[in-house]
Amino acid sequence: MPPRKGPKKKRRLPKYLSESQVRLFFQKIPVPDDEYRIAFKLMYLSLLRVSEVCNLYVRDLDFAQGALMILDSKSGDRRIDLNPDFALELRNTYGRRGGTTMW
Repeated sequence: MPPRKGPKKKRRLPKYLSESQVRLFFQKIPVPDDEYRIAFKLMYLSLLRVSEVCNLYVRDLDFAQGALMILDSKSGDRRIDLNPDFALELRNTYGRRGGTTMW
C-alpha cells in the first residue's frame, strides 16, 4: 500500500508592489536611460513579457489608435490599447523611426 499524502499546502497569493513602490522604481531609473524606462513601462502597463518588449518594432505601434500590436507571442497575435498619455510619450519618442527596432 503506497504511503498516504498529507493535505495540500495552501498556495500563497503573489505579492504585488504598492503604488508608491512602483513610483519609486521608475524614479530610480537614471534620466538618460529613457529607453529602459519606456521598456519597463510597457511591461508594467501592458503586461508584456520581456521577450515581447525586446522584439517590438516601431511599426508595431499604431499611433493613431493608441494601440500596440504584439505579433508571434506565446499567446498568439494580440492588440493592446495603451494609456493615452503613454501612447503620446511613445509617439514623441519613436514616431520618426519608421520600421526600425525600438531598442
